[in-house]
Amino acid sequence: MANNQSCGEGMGSFNFACKFLKVEDGTEIIKCRDLQELLSWTLKGDSPEQWARYAVVDCLTFRMRDGEMIPEASEPEPGEFVVRLTPNEEAKVLLHNEMVKGQVSRADLARKANLRLSDVTRLLNLNHKTKIETIVSALNSLGKDLKLTLVSL
Repeated sequence: MANNQSCGEGMGSFNFACKFLKVEDGTEIIKCRDLQELLSWTLKGDSPEQWARYAVVDCLTFRMRDGEMIPEASEPEPGEFVVRLTPNEEAKVLLHNEMVKGQVSRADLARKANLRLSDVTRLLNLNHKTKIETIVSALNSLGKDLKLTLVSL
C-alpha cells in the first residue's frame, strides 16, 4: 500500500491518513489529523502501518461505543500513510453514523430491522465479519441503501 494513496477522488470516505514521527529510540509515534484523540506508537522493529491500522480501528470502535459521529477523512498530505477500511468496516461506520443522525438506539434498530439486540451489537462491531446483505438490510430499515462505487487507487 502506497503512502500517498487517494481517499476516493473527492468523495467522502473513512480512509484515515496517519503520520509517523520517529523519535530517538527508534519508536514511531502515530498521529491522525481527523481523529485527534488517536495517539499510538510502535516499538523498534514493529510495522508502523500495522499499528496505524490497529489504532484507527480501535479509535473508531471507541467513538462508536460512545455514540459519536465518525468524521469523513480529509485528503492525505504528502508523506502520510492511509489506513483503508475494508468495505465491511466502512458499511458499518455508515450504519453507525445513520443511527447517530437519526438518534436511533441499538434497541430501536433491533426492533426496526427485526433483529436481536445481540445481533445489532455484532453488526456494529468492526472486528466481527458481517455479511454485507445484513448491513444493507439494517440500513434499509432506517430508510437508507448502500451504494458501491469504484475509485482509482
